[in-house]
Amino acid sequence: MIDLTDRERIVLTYIRRRQGEHISGVTDSRICGLTQTTFNRTVSMLRAKGAIKLGGNHNFRTMTVLEEPTQEPARVESYTCPRCGARNCAEHSAGVLTTSARIPAWRAYA
Repeated sequence: MIDLTDRERIVLTYIRRRQGEHISGVTDSRICGLTQTTFNRTVSMLRAKGAIKLGGNHNFRTMTVLEEPTQEPARVESYTCPRCGARNCAEHSAGVLTTSARIPAWRAYA
């Protein structure tokens, strides 16, 4: 699974919509609501992470998505209650919740 920031998700969604087309960097950045420099850096980061493959020349690029990042769903572990023997008993013991979601960036530094 590829770990992406919000900006990278926006750019990847845009590239996924226009996959295989020749697009200029100026148009791309304005549609995504970013400056051209920010857009180009984000595209470079996506390329470095292996999320996209770029082709083309000059100021035009043919953008192709190699792998779509998918987030794993939350998993709930099944357990047996030590007192009554029932599966996932909410009456006698608290349930165990295991998730694979990552901490949002704004919470990591709060």
